[in-house]
Amino acid sequence: RTPLIRVLLVEILMPWPALLCELLAESIPLQDPALGWKANHGAWCRLWITIASGSAGSLFQVRASTPELSYQKMLGITIGTACGATSTTILIASLWVFPVPFASSLLDVWPRLCL
Repeated sequence: RTPLIRVLLVEILMPWPALLCELLAESIPLQDPALGWKANHGAWCRLWITIASGSAGSLFQVRASTPELSYQKMLGITIGTACGATSTTILIASLWVFPVPFASSLLDVWPRLCL
């Protein structure tokens, strides 16, 4: 049996890391989209934080079943994923339109095609 205090602490503390990441991303001011993709550093920082936190959260779940996945590897994968997805979105915005419509859906297609 799991002690009640542990259950309560997990229930109370578990959402805080995701909430803090989202608050950090939302605290970054956005610029006018009419200024174009080059002037919107806030949008790219927000996108990077969102993708990095999602990647890290997914890797922590994977690590539960794959103990040989070290924290250094997780950090490398998280940073690589966030940088790759953000730079891909910047490339799409420079060649097509900013803001990129359905950017999350567009970015989700490529990893699925590679699998």
